[in-house]
Amino acid sequence: MKKVDDVVAAFLKKITNDRRFGRALFSAIKDPKEKPQKIFLLDDLEEIGKAKLKDIAQRTGHSPQNLCMLYNSFEKEGLISREIDPTNRRNTYYFLTPKGRKTVNDNKKAARQVIKKLFSRLSDNELEELQISLEKTNALIEKVLEG
Repeated sequence: MKKVDDVVAAFLKKITNDRRFGRALFSAIKDPKEKPQKIFLLDDLEEIGKAKLKDIAQRTGHSPQNLCMLYNSFEKEGLISREIDPTNRRNTYYFLTPKGRKTVNDNKKAARQVIKKLFSRLSDNELEELQISLEKTNALIEKVLEG
């Protein structure tokens, strides 16, 4: 099973940058009342960490107004929190709460299980080929992103 875990890890590394595939995957595993956009916004905030709304918007490509509206609802759910900078009250920082981190982690675990189940259908040779292909793909993507 270690081989499957290695391939799943490489695969997840690849799809992290492919939002279309990720959205399809999370749609298959999410709670029916939750939208994939919510999971991705929480995941983005986890990756960015504590930050100002304009910085989060710049990194994610969303408008600050749209994020503010969405984050208000996330805050009501206890998924994110905001903190006013005591040295400059014009700055408000947003960050995940423990409940928000748990939501992100639970969804990542569920995705990992779905992928693991799919990949467990492959032979050891096929898993090896897939892992090598994914490693090459990841290396090429990194090279493209560097230049």
